[in-house]
Amino acid sequence: MIVVDTNIDSFYSRELNYVRTLSHRNAIIPLLLQTGIGRCLIASAYSYEHAFVGIAKNMSFSDLIAYPMLSTEVLDILSIGSQYTRTEKTLRVAEIPDSFDTLDVCFRQRKGGNCSVCPKCVRTLLTLEIAGLMECY
Repeated sequence: MIVVDTNIDSFYSRELNYVRTLSHRNAIIPLLLQTGIGRCLIASAYSYEHAFVGIAKNMSFSDLIAYPMLSTEVLDILSIGSQYTRTEKTLRVAEIPDSFDTLDVCFRQRKGGNCSVCPKCVRTLLTLEIAGLMECY
């Protein structure tokens, strides 16, 4: 694990917020360390059917196309997991015991952890509840 402390937020404005720059932010550290990495696999945000390139509030819709374009001669950056729906991804992660104490899906909590009220937290909690897996988390 490599902990990175960055001031990248200071370079972005309100219009170019976290959601609108997420893909590039995810690629920054692998690009910085590219000669020692070789391949970076980033979990896809959307399934194939929802992926597109165009005007959107969230740039993650274009990750399938954008990440390979951010690759270099010595680093492959790939978006993986688009063959699964969000529910399928959550259930696959729930098969990993290490995730029981570490699953962090929240985009509101700055220091890690889950708020349990944002859309991502609620969707994940509902999926785990319906699957009968809440006691693990």
